[in-house]
Amino acid sequence: MWCWLALAPMGLPGANFPAAYTIQTVAGGDNVGDGGPAAAALFGQLEGVAVDAKGDIFLSDAVGNRVRKITPDGVIRTLAGTGTAGFSGDGGPATQADLNAPYGIAADGAGNLYIADLGNARVRMVAPDGTIRTIAGGGSIPPGGDGDGGPASSAKLVSPRNVAVDGAGNLYISDFDGQRVYEVSAGTLTTVAGTGKSGLSGDGGAASLAQISYPAGLAVDSQGALYIADSNNHRIRRAYRGQIVTLGLTTPGTGPSLAPRTPTGLSFDGAGNLWISDAAGGQIYRMNPLGAVTAIAAPAQDVAADAAGNVYAASGGHLEKITPAGTPSVIAGTGAYAFAGDGGPALNARLNLPGAVALDAAGNLYIADTSNHRIRKVSTAGVIMTVAGTGVAAYGGDGAPATLAPLNSPGSVAVDAAGNLYIADTGNHRLREVTAAGVMLTVAGTGVAGYNGDGGLASAAQVNAPKYVTADGAGNVYFADTGNQRVRKIAPGGVIFTVAGTGLRGFSGDGGAAISASLDTPLGLALDRAGNLYIADSGNRRVRVVSTVGAISTLGGAGVLGSPRGVAVSAAGDVFVADAATNQIIHMDTADNWSVAAGDGSAAFGGDGGAASSAQLDAPSDIAIDAAGDLYVADAANNRIRELTPGAVVAAPLVAPLVSSGLTIVNAASQLPGPVAPGEVLSILGAAIGPPTAAGAQFAAPGVLANQIGDTQVLFNGSPAALYYAQASQINVQAPYEIAGLASVDVQVIYKGALAGRATLIVTAVSPALFTLAQGTGQVAALNEDGTYNSVGNPAVRGSVVTIFATGEGQTNPSGADGVLAGNPDPAPLAPVLLRVGNYPADILFAQEAPEQAGLLQINARLPGGYFAGGVLPLVLQVGGGVSQPGVTIAVQ
Repeated sequence: MWCWLALAPMGLPGANFPAAYTIQTVAGGDNVGDGGPAAAALFGQLEGVAVDAKGDIFLSDAVGNRVRKITPDGVIRTLAGTGTAGFSGDGGPATQADLNAPYGIAADGAGNLYIADLGNARVRMVAPDGTIRTIAGGGSIPPGGDGDGGPASSAKLVSPRNVAVDGAGNLYISDFDGQRVYEVSAGTLTTVAGTGKSGLSGDGGAASLAQISYPAGLAVDSQGALYIADSNNHRIRRAYRGQIVTLGLTTPGTGPSLAPRTPTGLSFDGAGNLWISDAAGGQIYRMNPLGAVTAIAAPAQDVAADAAGNVYAASGGHLEKITPAGTPSVIAGTGAYAFAGDGGPALNARLNLPGAVALDAAGNLYIADTSNHRIRKVSTAGVIMTVAGTGVAAYGGDGAPATLAPLNSPGSVAVDAAGNLYIADTGNHRLREVTAAGVMLTVAGTGVAGYNGDGGLASAAQVNAPKYVTADGAGNVYFADTGNQRVRKIAPGGVIFTVAGTGLRGFSGDGGAAISASLDTPLGLALDRAGNLYIADSGNRRVRVVSTVGAISTLGGAGVLGSPRGVAVSAAGDVFVADAATNQIIHMDTADNWSVAAGDGSAAFGGDGGAASSAQLDAPSDIAIDAAGDLYVADAANNRIRELTPGAVVAAPLVAPLVSSGLTIVNAASQLPGPVAPGEVLSILGAAIGPPTAAGAQFAAPGVLANQIGDTQVLFNGSPAALYYAQASQINVQAPYEIAGLASVDVQVIYKGALAGRATLIVTAVSPALFTLAQGTGQVAALNEDGTYNSVGNPAVRGSVVTIFATGEGQTNPSGADGVLAGNPDPAPLAPVLLRVGNYPADILFAQEAPEQAGLLQINARLPGGYFAGGVLPLVLQVGGGVSQPGVTIAVQ
C-alpha cells in the first residue's frame, strides 16, 4: 500500500555570504481582516469560542495560528499569535508571540484569557495588559500518578485541546491524546479524570480511575461540577466531588436523546442550560437544568453563551450567532481563508499553494493559484484579479469567459507573444488556453489520464497530469506531461508530438535523442533565446537540456539539486532553478558555476527587505524572469510570490551536500532528501550496493528485523541497522533510534564485506513524511472508514475516519526499539501530531506505530465536517516542528 522507493540526497544549505539579490513579497500575505468588520474576517478553522462579561467574543483559529477578539462594535483584531506556527513570545506582547494550532479558549472574571496551544503542548494565558506566558505544559514531568501535585509549568502535556475556568479561578485542561483531564489550582496540576489510556469505564466511581477517550470540550456549572465532552465515547460525562457519571437519556416525550456523534465543545448559559457542539453530527444540543434536550441543526466545533442568552457557534470559517428565539445569523467570517483580495493590492491577497508564475510582454504577472483552482493576474499597478477559474475544482466552461470556467489544481501558466494564456490544468488532465479575448478553450487532453495521440490533433490526445507549460515566439507550446514521464509539444497547427521521454520512469539517454531518453517526474520547463529546451527532471535531481536538433544532455552540476521544480533562463544564458527540497533558488552562470540566489535552506518565511540568500523560502516551485533581470518566485508553501532584485554583490557559493562515495539517501515516503530522524525509514540508492537478486525482510528473532540480508549491511556510526530490503541499486533501512541527539551520523553500506558506499547525514528530532501511491506526491496512501482505498473515484465522506501512514516521527513512548515490530502497546510519537486536510485540522483518534510494522506511523483521523468542503484536498502532517512534504492530496466527498 505504500512505497519504500525514494530518490535524491540531502538538501543544500545556503551560506552566510553577501547576496546577489534582495528579496521582497509582491503578492500574497497573511491579511486576515484585522481592524475591520468581523463579517469580512478570514478564518482557517475556528476551534474555540469564548465570551467575557463585557461582551467581547474571542475566537481561536487553529489553521491561522491566531486568537482573535471581536469587540461589541463588531470590529475584529488579533489578540495573540503572529499567524506563523511556532512557539515564542512568553513574557512579551501576545500579538508578537507564535502559537501553534490553538484550540480551546476560556476567559475568567479578571480579564485573563486562557489558550490551549495544542501544537506547542502548552496552555498559555494572555493577561489584561496583553502579555502572554505559559501556565501549564512545556515541562518534562509526565502528569498522572506520581507526577500529580507538581507545578503545572513543569508538566509534560501531550495535546491540550480545551480549557475551562470555574468561579474560583481554577483552570481545567483536556489533554486530548493524553486521555486525561487536569485541574490547575494555585499553579499546581492534578488529574481530575482519566487514566492516560483510551477507553470507557468508571461510571459511578472515582473520576481519576475512569477511562475516557479523547476528551475535548469542558464546562463548569454553578455548583462546581465539571462536564467533559468525551468525544470518542460519544457522550458527555460529569465529574463532581471526585466521582464521574455519564449524563443520562431524556425522559420519553421531552426531546431527543443526548447521543452526540462527536461532542467537541461545551458551554453553560446564564439560565443553567448546557450547550453541546456536535460537529460530526451537524447539530448543537441544549440540555436544560432538568435534563430535557433539544437540538438545533448547526455544525460547530465549539459553542459559547453570553449573558443575554445568545449562543455563538464556531466552525470552519464562520462564527454563527443564535438568538434566544432560535434565529441564526453569521456574524464573523467570509467562509474563505485561502482566497481573498481580488480587486485590491496583491500584497493583501490570499494565495493557496501557488504553483507557478509567468510574465507577459507588458510586465503583468500571472499566478497559477493551484489550490484555489484559479489563474490570477497582478497588474503593473499591483492590483490582483482572477482571470481564469471559479475556485471550484471541476471541468467546464469551454467557449465561455475564462472566469466562468472551472479548473482543477492548475499547475502552471504561460503567456505567448499574442497574449494568450496556456494553463496546465493538472487535475483535469488537460491543457487549456485563455485567448487574448478572455475565452476558455481546451487545446490538449480528453480528461482521461493516459498517453496517445502523437502526430494527431492535441485536442484528441490523452495526457496525464500535466504540470508545467511554456510557449516560444513561434507559436509552439511545450508542456510537461508529468504522469506520462514525457515532455510534449503542440505545433501551431494543433498537432502534438513528444519531444523528450520514453514514458518509462528513470534516467538514461544523455548524448542521444531526447525522445529515446528516460525522465523521472519532469516538471518545470524553460526556453533560451536559441530555442534550447530546459527540463527540471525532478526525480533525477537534474536539469536536462534538449537542443534544437533534439539531442538531450544534463546541465553541468548534476547531483547538487534536491528536487528541482521550476527552471528559468535569463537573456544572458544564466539558469535559475527552484529547488523545493532545499528551499532555495539555485543559480548557474554561463561558466557552469553554481551558487545560491535565495534561501538559507530552512523551510520558513522571512527575510523580506534583506539579502535573498539569507531569507527563508518554503518549497519554492517556479521562477519567472523579467526584462530587467528581476526574478519572481512562486514560494508555494508560504503562499506568496517573492521578487528577487539583482544587486552588485557576489552570490553565496553553493555548499556541497553531505554525501560522498556514490550513495543517495532520502526519506522513503517523500522521496526527498533532508535530515534524518530516529526510527525513520530511509531508501538508499547506488550502484552495486546489494545483491543482484532482491532480498526481502528477514528476522533475527520473532518480530525483530535482521540487520543483514543478501550479504548486505548498513552501518550507522559503525552499528548495523535493521533492513527491510536489499538489491543491487536500492536498500531500505530503518535509522537507529540511538542517533537521537547527534548532530550528524556516518552511514556506510557494506556488501560482501567490502565498503560499497558512504554518506554523512544531518540528524534532526523529526522529519515527517506521508506515504503516497506514487513518487512521494499526489494521492496519499489511505484507507477510508470502510477499509477501501481512498481515491478520486472512491472519496472519503466528510466527518468519517481515514487511516494514513507516515514515517519520520522521531522518538516514541515507550521508546522505539530498532527493527522491532510494533505490538501491544504500540509506541506513540513523543512530539504532538497534527493533521490538516484542505487547511482544516482533522481530529486525531490514533497516532501510534502501525501494528506489526517498524518505523511506520499509523494515523486514524476523523475528517472535518460541517462547512468543510470536499474535493481533492491538500493533506499536511505535522509532528512537533516538522511538516510533511508538499503536494500530497486526499479525496473527500
